[in-house]
Amino acid sequence: MGGDSIQRQIASATAWSERNGIPLSDVVYRDLGISAFKKVDRPGLRQLTESIRAGIIRQGDYILLERLDRLSRKDLDIAQEEIKSILRMGVNVVAIEDNLELTPESVNDAQALIRIIILAENAHRQSREKSERIKAAYASARQRARDGKAVKRRLPCWLEVKEDTYTFHPVYLPIVQRIIELRHAGRGYSSIAKTLNAEGLPGRIGKSGSGTSKGWTGGSVREIVTSRALYGFYQPHITVEKERDDGTTKRVLQPDGDPIVDHYPPVIGYREWLAIQPTVTAKNRVPAGGYNKTDRLSGVARCAVCGGRVALRIYRRPSKKEGVKEYRHWVCVAGYSSGTCPVTRAFPDLDLMIIKSIGHLEVVSTPVPSTCSTSAVDSIRATIDANKERAEQLKSLLVDPEGGDVGFVYNALSTLQARIKELEAELEQLEKVEVDGCGNTTQEDIDRLAGYVDDVELFNHELRKIISAIRVQHFGKKGFRGVIEQVNGRRVGFVLTAPENPKRGHAKERIEFFARGLGIPEPDVELFPWETEQDD
Repeated sequence: MGGDSIQRQIASATAWSERNGIPLSDVVYRDLGISAFKKVDRPGLRQLTESIRAGIIRQGDYILLERLDRLSRKDLDIAQEEIKSILRMGVNVVAIEDNLELTPESVNDAQALIRIIILAENAHRQSREKSERIKAAYASARQRARDGKAVKRRLPCWLEVKEDTYTFHPVYLPIVQRIIELRHAGRGYSSIAKTLNAEGLPGRIGKSGSGTSKGWTGGSVREIVTSRALYGFYQPHITVEKERDDGTTKRVLQPDGDPIVDHYPPVIGYREWLAIQPTVTAKNRVPAGGYNKTDRLSGVARCAVCGGRVALRIYRRPSKKEGVKEYRHWVCVAGYSSGTCPVTRAFPDLDLMIIKSIGHLEVVSTPVPSTCSTSAVDSIRATIDANKERAEQLKSLLVDPEGGDVGFVYNALSTLQARIKELEAELEQLEKVEVDGCGNTTQEDIDRLAGYVDDVELFNHELRKIISAIRVQHFGKKGFRGVIEQVNGRRVGFVLTAPENPKRGHAKERIEFFARGLGIPEPDVELFPWETEQDD
């Protein structure tokens, strides 16, 4: 049985049972929240028909419905066939409110069939009209959102709507700010949840509008930390139906147009949101604290050749003096793992180079100009980030047996990828004119970074607030060079020439730093012969 009130339906079924002297079974089949108008797979209806075929519901038994339309509101021919198929299996169907009782003989009863047709047609028409009204209401809400107006929907717990305006929830905003503070300290989700519960802070607000009784969990903290609504992001969606191979359909969410980056009032900026996100490590696992516990450069080290990630690899070898000696090498993941990048040689002790460069980072403490384009750049970056995430989801649907129509998914993916290219071109133009004063870096920021050298997690966290990328490539046979891109637009170049070569009479490595803002520098030193012999 379907409907919003189970108790009402049980009472109605009980009354019918008593009137007709037929005992009532306690078995109920229902598709809560699934409209009979949709052609989606309905587990309750499927289970009902399977029970008839299996003999659990025997010939001569009665199936009680609140109304006939609870069984099917599909197209007229489909609805008739579903009802007839049940009757042909020897089972009676009773629609209590419609005062309609159907028996297996009704299949050949013209009067009964006419009633079925009339009821099915009315139900289908009413459902179609209701569906169209709901779609129009959702479309209106999406347009209101694009017009910059607050829309009443299920909101993040730190927001509420008052007089058609988003406002911060007085109870949950401070809690969310506390979560962000603990993330900045390198705390993991479960650790934060324990702290919130120990401090007696109310659990995240639930669907009913009240706080959860179980308090905070690692999952509820993670949901807030990873929510793009923290920096104001909102992606309107529409529900579409995709057909499975067996003819049934399933409903999936699909983005409707570009995301709205500044829809909600932001709690933090996009760059700060990035700084508190978990760092993905090997095998796509995410460490609880969100920051790599061994790699100081996680999330910022990039290959200057392919643009891909440069990650830490630790090797341990037996040593007569030290027992086991540890070697820390950074490698281009694309070149090291798959060979898709020509950079296959490692960058030894890259983090030590970056530590030495801290004193060369440039401080920008002048007031941010009114023409600063950082907000626009961050807005486009956030949109690109979200679209790329959606593109990965669409790619997974292409290989999913239940991913729906391949042509539909492929077209959606192609459109999204074209949009990403447009946004990346727009971003490139904005970055060319971005004012150097954007994203101030103070001396206090640099001093704080230097103070965390011995704490890998905190160093990585502070580094990502000051530096947007470290791009490295090989130089000569054994050296490498790179550029440190600060978030304030300044750049610091560095070169590491080949390490010591006692056979040639040279005992020291050569390091030069540049701060010209011109990208990866060329060294102003004469190279030794073995340094110019390229092998990569």
